[in-house]
Amino acid sequence: MGFIGPRRAQCSRAIPGPGEGLCSRWGRIYSAPMQLYVAYFRFKPGTNAIQGLSAFERRKTFEHPPQANVVGEYWVNAPEGEPQVVVVWESEDEGPGDYYDAAWGDIFDITVSVATLPLSQIPESLPEQVQARLASQS
Repeated sequence: MGFIGPRRAQCSRAIPGPGEGLCSRWGRIYSAPMQLYVAYFRFKPGTNAIQGLSAFERRKTFEHPPQANVVGEYWVNAPEGEPQVVVVWESEDEGPGDYYDAAWGDIFDITVSVATLPLSQIPESLPEQVQARLASQS
């Protein structure tokens, strides 16, 4: 099932008081709906081990864009052709994906995808087409 719409913060640690409605998640505080994104970084064809190590060293000084609330960054010991780096972040738009491409596009082919968290129940605000499909299956 693909992306349906912006997800709302599912807050387990609400912040009481004047900022009622704010949520603390992954150490960050926000009140607006945040979309979840995943970037898959694959070394460009022909990248050798020295260039790969150089990218790893370069990472030590790289800073994520300020509009990306980074959930996780993983450098993976994956076979050739598979993602060597996976970055997961929340943002109001896809801008950070462009930032990553500008910063790392010289050595990585980068694919950015929209993601969602698994739901325990189907939200009421599904698009009509999806609701109709679900109704026809029951």
